[in-house]
Amino acid sequence: MATARYEAELASIASAADRRGFAWFFRWAELGNDLGNDEGGALRLTHQGDEESLAMVKELQSDPLLAHAVGRAFLDYLRWDHATNPGDGDA
Repeated sequence: MATARYEAELASIASAADRRGFAWFFRWAELGNDLGNDEGGALRLTHQGDEESLAMVKELQSDPLLAHAVGRAFLDYLRWDHATNPGDGDA
């Protein structure tokens, strides 16, 4: 499910490659919502989440332009996080 921030950010990105990178990064972040506890209490992805994660990594490995765009999206996220949460311990 897309959030308002996601929609606004996606609309502001001019490059199609950067839009693909942002969409991939957002899908990856959404996988974190699929975490559940195993019998030992450790956080684990669901079986479907495992399969989706593996498919996403393979997609990234096979497409250097996508990998570059995802890296840019990740750096943009870090800049945004640092600007909105100063002093929270992040480097």
